[in-house]
Amino acid sequence: MKSVLKSVTDLKKESLLVLFLPYLAYSIPRIYYSAFFSYYMLALYLFIIIVFDVVYKKINSGPSLWIKTGSILFVSGFIVFLYSNFLVLQVRDRLYESFKLEVRGRYLFIILFLLIAGIKLLFIRKKSVFDLFVNRTLLLFTLFIIVSNFFRPGVGLTAAVNQPQATGKRELPITHPQKPVLLILLDGYHSPDELGKYASDTDLYSFSNYLTSNGWQTKSRFYSYETSTVYSLSSLYNFNLSEKGNFSDITELRAIDLLDRARFADSLEKKQVKMVNFSFFNIGKNKLYTYMYPEPDGFFDLFFYYSGLSNIKIGTGDMDLKGLGSDFYSTSVYNEGLLKKLPALLDSATNNNLYIYAHFWMPHAPINFSNEINLRDYSTANYYKYWKFTGDKIKNLLASVKQLDRYRVIITGDHGFREDTRIDPHFTFAAFYGFDSASVKKVNCVQDLGKLVNDYF
Repeated sequence: MKSVLKSVTDLKKESLLVLFLPYLAYSIPRIYYSAFFSYYMLALYLFIIIVFDVVYKKINSGPSLWIKTGSILFVSGFIVFLYSNFLVLQVRDRLYESFKLEVRGRYLFIILFLLIAGIKLLFIRKKSVFDLFVNRTLLLFTLFIIVSNFFRPGVGLTAAVNQPQATGKRELPITHPQKPVLLILLDGYHSPDELGKYASDTDLYSFSNYLTSNGWQTKSRFYSYETSTVYSLSSLYNFNLSEKGNFSDITELRAIDLLDRARFADSLEKKQVKMVNFSFFNIGKNKLYTYMYPEPDGFFDLFFYYSGLSNIKIGTGDMDLKGLGSDFYSTSVYNEGLLKKLPALLDSATNNNLYIYAHFWMPHAPINFSNEINLRDYSTANYYKYWKFTGDKIKNLLASVKQLDRYRVIITGDHGFREDTRIDPHFTFAAFYGFDSASVKKVNCVQDLGKLVNDYF
């Protein structure tokens, strides 16, 4: 026991445990609020880390050149994996902001790996001095993170998490015959009224005019309380938790947990309405369609939530070997597949007790769709091109559905464009098909849409 304690506290040797400490100090107070959090599992994982640390130090103490080289490569990869959410994403954002240079995360991962390995090789002759300096620095940094945790937002709104369960009762007296409902959400789709202030284009209202001419009711300047997808949806599927104005102060993981326990989904279940979930979020018991967003599905995912694990899974199409290709974009594959799948499903469905949620990752970055559009720079001008492209794709989708009259349909965004300070990201667009005008007029924001859909079943 003494030898183990001595090994763990030896700061003159490279320590996996000390490398882990800043990550643990940052992540534990945040993952604590997740439904997947467990003190038992946390203790088990910490024990495993300590065991690995002791074994690693023992193996790495030998004179073998192969072992020393292997340890440099292993630790370099370990650091980039564990901290890529901070290292890779920060470097990528700085490169774009300062030089308008768009570099994919997978390439930055390799560059940072080689850079860290190079630094370690540079100090290989003074390894004990270098390791002592690194360990002490990391310990101080860990202490700084622990102190800063006491001043961070996101610990309030217990009431939002403990909302009473939905009764399933209608808020509006709906007298129309029951139909299936389709909600199409376009991620980051901005209000044409707002875009019109910065883009003079005769095609600005092309999509909106197409919908209006085909019997849709449209809102060209539709408000969203939230400018983050997960907060917007979490509020929507819990019958608007944003009205008090501080919903986004909770941590992202708590917002995800609220989606996992969505009151909207509970209400549909009580009414025996089937939900089809074409999105990258679990909504109640309705599991995600594909992995496109860092959403934990157990303690392992939760523990490494702030590491590079989720970005690796997303960037490779959930660990698909095809995803290693330089021309692979998981968002493009997802959007293309959904556009192909929806028409057949909509034309074949016969159940009126049916709610379909289709979430498209467009016109949100990256601007990539097969070989039709591929723009690296997410500028306002390029966003506008992708915004129009998205409208055309949805127009073609609607035109291809033969039984569209069987459905009530909503098209909206979760928020607007966030990359231009001149443009308010709180404004998006909404269109309604098959809903009575009195009900549509009562819908004032994106987060009210869950109430509207629930009322029609």
